[in-house]
Amino acid sequence: MKRNVVPFVLFALALLFAYLVLRDPASVSDGERALRKDHVFSSWRRDRVTHIELTGPGGEVSLDRDPAKNAWSLHGSPEEVDAARADVLFGELEHAVVLRKVEADEGTQARTPRVRGTIEMGELTYRFSLGAEAKKPEGAAYLTLEGEGVVVVEKRLAEALLGSAAEYRDKRLLPFSGESPIEITIGPLTGTSFTLVKDGRTRHRLGTEGPFASRLEIEALFSALAELRAVKFIGVAEGTLATKDAPVSLSVHGEKVDVTIAFGGVCPNAPADVVVARRSPAPVFACVPAGVVAAIRRPQATYEDRTVFFVRPDELEEITVTRPGRETLDVARKGSGFRLRGESKDLDSDAADGVRAWVTSLVSLGGEPFPVPTPEAREVARVTVVYGKVTESVRFVRALGGRIAGVRGDGRAILLPTSAERIVSPPKAFSRGTALVPKTRSLREFWLDCDGLVQHVIRKDGLRFAPPEPFPLDPALAAQVASTLLSARAEVWVADARTDLMPTPSKCSARLAFDDDSGPAGLTIELSSPAEATVYGAIAGEPETFLASRELVEAIRRPLASRDGFLVDPAQAFDLTVFHGLGAAKVSLDGEVDAGVVTDGGPARQSPRDALYAIRPLFVVRKGAMTRAEEGDSGTRVEVGLRRDGGPTYAKLRFGREFSAPEGKVVYAERDGVPFVFAVRAELVAPFRAIVEKRP
Repeated sequence: MKRNVVPFVLFALALLFAYLVLRDPASVSDGERALRKDHVFSSWRRDRVTHIELTGPGGEVSLDRDPAKNAWSLHGSPEEVDAARADVLFGELEHAVVLRKVEADEGTQARTPRVRGTIEMGELTYRFSLGAEAKKPEGAAYLTLEGEGVVVVEKRLAEALLGSAAEYRDKRLLPFSGESPIEITIGPLTGTSFTLVKDGRTRHRLGTEGPFASRLEIEALFSALAELRAVKFIGVAEGTLATKDAPVSLSVHGEKVDVTIAFGGVCPNAPADVVVARRSPAPVFACVPAGVVAAIRRPQATYEDRTVFFVRPDELEEITVTRPGRETLDVARKGSGFRLRGESKDLDSDAADGVRAWVTSLVSLGGEPFPVPTPEAREVARVTVVYGKVTESVRFVRALGGRIAGVRGDGRAILLPTSAERIVSPPKAFSRGTALVPKTRSLREFWLDCDGLVQHVIRKDGLRFAPPEPFPLDPALAAQVASTLLSARAEVWVADARTDLMPTPSKCSARLAFDDDSGPAGLTIELSSPAEATVYGAIAGEPETFLASRELVEAIRRPLASRDGFLVDPAQAFDLTVFHGLGAAKVSLDGEVDAGVVTDGGPARQSPRDALYAIRPLFVVRKGAMTRAEEGDSGTRVEVGLRRDGGPTYAKLRFGREFSAPEGKVVYAERDGVPFVFAVRAELVAPFRAIVEKRP
């Protein structure tokens, strides 16, 4: 019996509460007061709040609310409201608590209201005013509720009521909620206007019948449009003047709303912002960051798509390659791997890597716009990709000079690099794993043979040259090369048989020997000429050819000589002369020179001795002396006098032309008596060149 008492009592109270509310909805019942005894507003009928109005130093805020949807609007205005800000105010009012009640003599502090407010809650209406700050707690304020008296409320409620009216205006100048615009017309600073038109589910065109627009550029534009938010709103007079002769315009046509915006001059008192005028749907003048405007007003040529496919590698679900006289390739993604549907074969992780590399190369193809080939042009392959609910098909045909061109769905053609044919019509080996060396192999020794330099490295108490040692070994560099060889991968397999791509004998090779019995005792990686922009490779004894990575090429061709042979000990130096071009300068080792680095305090300074200490080669380029081409037109020579036990000697360092390496900008360098060309970071040589260039 007792178990039924509590539910019964609660049910009775609920009925009583409903009765009292329905009987006199304009009054607050004792039951409501009991449930909200510590709250400012003794009744809060959430499903009946339809209007909130505030008038204060920040202007007038008049908000209408649709209780069924909890949707806000600005009363009497076509402008959008910042719904999140309105929800904050709603929540602060609903949960506002009384810190303490105020005695009559203290209540005089609330007689000068800072904000007056009204809340319409069906038939029930609250009217209140926010007075001065209370003495305690800090930030609290007096609030007078009509018919209830004066109380002290929290700082957070006071701050919400004192907010500016501008805070409730939607800062978005493009009021699109989740929909993608159908058309975007941009009027740039120079040239004519152009329109980007949505084509199907994903792509955009330049005009209704124009070419596809670049995916990267469209995404950059959409990102800029999303950031097109008011930093501050300005008056009509200021805004009209600043956008009178607007050099840039933007029109966005959506499914439900059209927006027209003009971009004008610099925002008053904010030189980093630009004035914009939204002329429809509701006129608004505001300031937005200049960087956002710059991203929007790019010219039409920026959007011209020079890629063949729209899809990204990670989005692709299915891919089919059909080619005359050859088998059809049918690949589908399966989980994180792939399945060859034509062979009903799931690929292991290593083979999936090979397909993934091929897919990446395929969908990354791009080139130059090209006249559409005639219908008689010989088709090399047709590639169809599926992603989401989109099917994209590209026809590859023979074009200029034997190269191929991809004809897209928009009817435009892109002329591709020579290597593209092996990608759009891949060999059987395309599904072969990309790893060149079996996993778990332990390297015993390796031979590098490239450009006439043979290096034999063995693992014996670390890595060392096999005797007789041709020159001192750089252990760190040798360890890096050994790691690169063990983890070497094909970029993509390009041929099932050796062709003119991979001559025999090869130009460079790396022979590896293993000391475990989990597979062959060794293997040899062969490369085509490392001097070419594209380097191909193969495994000795195997016919398949792959595209070699630049990292693998550099590992095989780079001398492993110690870089210590180039170094000069600054502690032994007593004399320094720098020659650059036709100039020369003798400087004090402990003086000051420009370090070639700019800090917040201006150009950094350092001593020539410190600059000398900093010069350490990154790697050895090759064996031999610098060629005339490597020296360049204006080399730098540094002569350093050194005190040695056998008497003073001079170290002569020469720095040549700058070139690009994977490590960054470097210069060729050599030292007298050391038979190697080194690479030194360009910024480390700059202080020595500056010594002569700045000498009067």
